[in-house]
Amino acid sequence: MNGVEREVESWSIGRDLQGDLPQGLGGGNGVTQATADVVWAEGKSVQTNHNPWNPSTGWTPKPGDRVQIFVSDGVTEWVQFTGAIDSPSGEILGSHGASLIDDIDKLNEPVNYPALLATMPPLNNSPSSEYFTHRFPGLGAAFYANLAARASGFYSTPKSVEATVLDVPMQGSMMPLVGDVLTVSAGSSTTQPPVTYFTSWGDVVGDVSARFIPKTGQTAGPVQISLMIAPTHNGVARAKATIGGQDFTLRAGASTITAEVDGVQVASIPRNGAQNIAVVFRESNMALRNDKGDIATATITTGGLGPAVEMVQLTGDATTRIAGLQVERPVTTGAEFRQLNFSPTYSFSFGTSRVFTALALPSTKNTPAIELLQDISDALMTPTWLDESGKLRTASATALYNGPTVATLTTLDNILGMGWRNDLLMRRSKISAKYLLPVVSQRRRYGVTVFKGESEALQEGDTHEILIEPEDGEDWIMVDPAGNTIGPEGWNSAMVNAGDGNVFGGIYTDGTNEQYANLPSQNKLVSTYTRLDHDSFKYKATAQGLEPGYQVETRTLSPNFTGVTALWLSWWGENLPIIRAKAKISWKEMIKDPIDTGAPGPAYEHDFGAWATGSGVQETNIMSNLIDGIAQIAVAGIPRVDQLTVTPDPRLQLGDRIKLNSEDFLGVTLDAVIIGINSAFSDSYTQSLSVRILKATTTYTTYEEFNSDGGNLTYEQWQTLGPVPETYEEFNDSTQN
Repeated sequence: MNGVEREVESWSIGRDLQGDLPQGLGGGNGVTQATADVVWAEGKSVQTNHNPWNPSTGWTPKPGDRVQIFVSDGVTEWVQFTGAIDSPSGEILGSHGASLIDDIDKLNEPVNYPALLATMPPLNNSPSSEYFTHRFPGLGAAFYANLAARASGFYSTPKSVEATVLDVPMQGSMMPLVGDVLTVSAGSSTTQPPVTYFTSWGDVVGDVSARFIPKTGQTAGPVQISLMIAPTHNGVARAKATIGGQDFTLRAGASTITAEVDGVQVASIPRNGAQNIAVVFRESNMALRNDKGDIATATITTGGLGPAVEMVQLTGDATTRIAGLQVERPVTTGAEFRQLNFSPTYSFSFGTSRVFTALALPSTKNTPAIELLQDISDALMTPTWLDESGKLRTASATALYNGPTVATLTTLDNILGMGWRNDLLMRRSKISAKYLLPVVSQRRRYGVTVFKGESEALQEGDTHEILIEPEDGEDWIMVDPAGNTIGPEGWNSAMVNAGDGNVFGGIYTDGTNEQYANLPSQNKLVSTYTRLDHDSFKYKATAQGLEPGYQVETRTLSPNFTGVTALWLSWWGENLPIIRAKAKISWKEMIKDPIDTGAPGPAYEHDFGAWATGSGVQETNIMSNLIDGIAQIAVAGIPRVDQLTVTPDPRLQLGDRIKLNSEDFLGVTLDAVIIGINSAFSDSYTQSLSVRILKATTTYTTYEEFNSDGGNLTYEQWQTLGPVPETYEEFNDSTQN
């Protein structure tokens, strides 16, 4: 309790994992909560007369107090629960206890992020720019799952702080969470995303080439670069920060970590199995460290570290395995190297379903993290839960079912009882699916019109405000943050005529004569364009200084205009404002052809949402593979085991793959995954499991199996094998003799 050991009379813990199967096929809620109850030991930590009103009667737990429950064999101890007091309660002269909950309430934090494409438009908007090219960050459900986890305080890569100017977790996408990406692709192909691999915390990437723009408003001072490297890293990765034309580089090799200034090595340390590495460059010296305690320092010459970090370039060859790139401007030495103490508190495992990619994913706006994780889980069968130590975990059914077997339980040694059931709803006659197909209109410039205003007539002092945001069923990518007002000196008629960017302004007219409301000689219309969030804007227009008989109309020139203008005729008669983006996504619900399983039971329809559209040939493969897996489950209808009473083992966890062996008693061996654990301690320590049966292997031979193994003989052939058959009389005669 809050770090203080308290003795108990009894406790019980219940936790489950249900989202590996759809709710309609014997599964359940994709995000699950662990709960527990505890009774404090009387006369020890709590007096029998203790009460919450009189502190002198003894210690009283409070709602929200931190709790951990441990089991020990006298030598080793194992944590069984991490959470908080939910509801303390008691009875005067009786027992006193509390109900406990895990930290699932942390998942109520809101998640906000704009819609994304697997292939993003250029960050720049000028064709003459060196980097006016599409970006290929890749995109998958893991990116949004990781967003939800980070919003809730669970991290697969280090969290960002105020001093962070660039944060690229590389979980599900190469899109940064702090800063922006200028170019990104595979190192071996400029039209493909970097290659994604998997490690204990989630994603790592290899074959990568990317340039990032750090955030503005940086503090002058030291520059720190940090990376995470997976045990499978066997290549060379470089993270290079450019300041005032000078390059500062962290290089992660297969066996050596080095620091470079302008391409010249200044320090090195052994990799030594490190996961977290970092380097700090100061005005006249630097330090290079890993999380194994290795350190190297050197004196360096810099041109000054006052300017902002202008660009960060990341490269890695085909055998690189990296994640969690961060660049920071730490203001104190105490803030340096914080990443070296990082240990992931969130991990996800998609196993061979690593192809949970998407062509596009929708915007999320103030969505509770638990709802986002639940949506992903329901679509892709990726349950999320908090484990015994309080770490958040997400895993696909594929990863769970193909994990290593961690224990074998037998009816002779470990299994004390087994209760099973087989539901009709586990079997379905037909499997169908629906999903959201992204229909994408995309330009390299701000050339996709996403909103047009109405022509409004404004009198003197009138104000007109418009809320600009996507309609239901669509998302906008990279909306123009500025735009052109037609008429005033210096307005960019070339961009307006090319259909590039937002267009603001209006016409000043008395019904016969008309001119632009915004001219160098007069300004009859004051307008503002304000971003409200990542895809919502407010446009405000106010008419001022109007002459009698005149009004301002929010439109371009009318078709009967006879004056001189730089605006092309094709843009006359348009209402204003016109808002443009670099891409627009329209979501179309699609239905996949159903699969007839031939099994009994009702039909089942699965909803993939937008989470499994893949890219290229994967568009069909992801959903088809998942549907095939659902169909196999629906046909097999394998009974589940809800009450498996076992000799307690505190090492068993949700998601563990186990084997149930009863060759002699039940005549079967069962491969299973743990989807529920109920443990309790009072007079004794007890434990029961719920398991999903993955495969059943019988240890006896059926008639069909015997025949298929070569035993398919005729009656005459069996007779020749002996013994020689006898009649009843022959048998009697032989026994009497």
